[in-house]
Amino acid sequence: MGDFEIRTIHNAVDDNSFYRVERFEHDYMRRNIGYQGVRSSSVYGAFLPQSVSSYYSTFQLRSYAHNHTFSGFDDRTTLNTLGAVKYYIAKPSDINYVPYGFKNVGNNLYMNQYSLPLGFVYDRCITTSQLISLSPLEKQQAMLQGVVLEKRPNTMPAFKPAKRMQEIKYLIKNTNNVSLKKGIIDVHKSQGSITLAYSPVADAEIYLWLDGMIRHRHGASSDPIIITSGKQFGNSKIEVSTIKQTQFTHSGYTYHLPKDGVTVNLGYDPDGAKNTIVITFTQRGRYSYKGVHLYANPMSDFVKDVEVLRSTVLKDIAVGDDIVTGAVELEKTGVLFLSIPYSKGWCALVDGKPADVLRANIMYMGIVLQPGRHNIELRYFTPWLRVGFTISVITLLCFVSFLLLKLKRSCRRIERL
Repeated sequence: MGDFEIRTIHNAVDDNSFYRVERFEHDYMRRNIGYQGVRSSSVYGAFLPQSVSSYYSTFQLRSYAHNHTFSGFDDRTTLNTLGAVKYYIAKPSDINYVPYGFKNVGNNLYMNQYSLPLGFVYDRCITTSQLISLSPLEKQQAMLQGVVLEKRPNTMPAFKPAKRMQEIKYLIKNTNNVSLKKGIIDVHKSQGSITLAYSPVADAEIYLWLDGMIRHRHGASSDPIIITSGKQFGNSKIEVSTIKQTQFTHSGYTYHLPKDGVTVNLGYDPDGAKNTIVITFTQRGRYSYKGVHLYANPMSDFVKDVEVLRSTVLKDIAVGDDIVTGAVELEKTGVLFLSIPYSKGWCALVDGKPADVLRANIMYMGIVLQPGRHNIELRYFTPWLRVGFTISVITLLCFVSFLLLKLKRSCRRIERL
């Protein structure tokens, strides 16, 4: 997709609200459009907060998890909506990748009918330690039902997330140059594959979870795995719907970050047309795993959850270079969730008084608020900048004092002469 198509967003969208844009790209490393002046869910920078890589590992996203790259949300309706993604760009040939709820508004542009603003309020909480017991996909669903905090405030009720994901039974229909043992996949030749067949599920996102999958060192430093989903009758050729790619690296790779498996969104299936998945290994080698699971995520629950979150939102939002302001009114105690990546550099004022900025939903920020109307102000200061400036000033003063003392001693010596 060219720069022109990206720039049309500014001409096609008459929208003064804060929003992010996602785009489809087979190679998730090419998703970044932030450098083109568009707020994006894909970022390439010198350094990203540790919370970003934690987000990847928590949900076992299929894309890279480097400390300098954020490659989007794998076209997931839930993560896109919670991350303030309001628009999605896709060519006509890539329509099957457009997430659920995004409506075509022209110019290859789709708008999220269930979008959430930069800030909205949760009224219940689950802690990160409680989240650990859930599967990656259940963790994703939990964030629609309540906010995830490192420690639950005394004024916030706890909750037990409802399990919305439905596991789908499947059959291993075929293997090609691959042998399967208990917990081991041996790929004997490049392009070896495993074909799974399952009964279709309508009105749901379909997910593949390669639980605990680890690549053992062999050959290339990183091997892409291609996951194809579609429709197949008997032994006929598969009618391809979506093709997704993920990457496994071994511990000797320079940019290796440990993965305990991967989850892949195979797209929204409105009519229950898909029944086949092909997992293709581009290089020979050995993988160990705990399990291979297939899930359906019914979208009816998503719509209900989002309507609840839309009931109390941050309004009159203004976003500057290092400042965010807005107003919100609560009927009861809650957490104002802000889809801004958490950093210790952010400071918050609630009605002009300092307030704690909490790490919320693994990667973002939250502020505990009492009932009533509140004016919110967030300001960003580069972490350690003040400390560094103070140290620099003290060092400069010490250096100047040293020079003055040395000059004074020199003058005394001259007077004695």
